[in-house]
Amino acid sequence: MKRLNFRIIHQKVSEEEKKQRIKTFNEFTGSNITYEQLKDEPMYDDFIDMTCLKCKHSKIVEADIILECFDKHTQPYPIEYCPCCNEESFVPTDVYTQLNNLPFKDME
Repeated sequence: MKRLNFRIIHQKVSEEEKKQRIKTFNEFTGSNITYEQLKDEPMYDDFIDMTCLKCKHSKIVEADIILECFDKHTQPYPIEYCPCCNEESFVPTDVYTQLNNLPFKDME
């Protein structure tokens, strides 16, 4: 089974969002981590650009949602149900491109 590559988009979290996440983490876990302890550590959200093989619907989705169900040991790439046509054909856009032998589009 040939594995197909796909990109994960890393988007840096704003300083305000970082402060809020530290506060939420502390409330949830009972920890006492301060912003000062983490201010020099970058924090990112991860996304995957997805496209439907059937209806061509495209959407950027949180990577956690896609990768949670993806078993890289048994699947060549993630595949989910399309939110538009409900077919199990929603794949990373890089995979869509490879499967359709299209030139890669610049996604950066």
